[in-house]
Amino acid sequence: QEVEVEEVQDGDQDVAAFQSMVSSAQAKVAATQNPFLMKQEQNLPVPEEPLPTLELLYHPEKRENFIDREALEQVARLVESKLADYKIKADVVGIYPGPVITRFELDLAPGVKVSRISGLSMDLARALSAMAVRVVEVIPGKPYVGLE
Repeated sequence: QEVEVEEVQDGDQDVAAFQSMVSSAQAKVAATQNPFLMKQEQNLPVPEEPLPTLELLYHPEKRENFIDREALEQVARLVESKLADYKIKADVVGIYPGPVITRFELDLAPGVKVSRISGLSMDLARALSAMAVRVVEVIPGKPYVGLE
């Protein structure tokens, strides 16, 4: 029975050796496919000349974000008139331009439901020549409706 125990241990060693060979072969294949995983046989030489300083880089020019308030006011009046075409009385009380969208805050007349504006979002987008119009029904902390 002692002989069988030694054979099992020899078998375990064979399995461990085989797994080691497989993992090292996989590492070599991965290293040839990805040069960043390859071990460097020699270190890169230290440059003899000094490296350039950061003064070589230039600073980009600062650009001011130009927001045309008149154009935004014209769009606000257009929003009011298009809503009036659908018999919805609303006043634009706030304009918040952003990098991608502009939010118009609408003060709806008493009795006007927000769902009426939500239902007209596609028609408003067409009337305003916009790709899409999103209606924000609730603006936290404000009694207004948002139109983006």
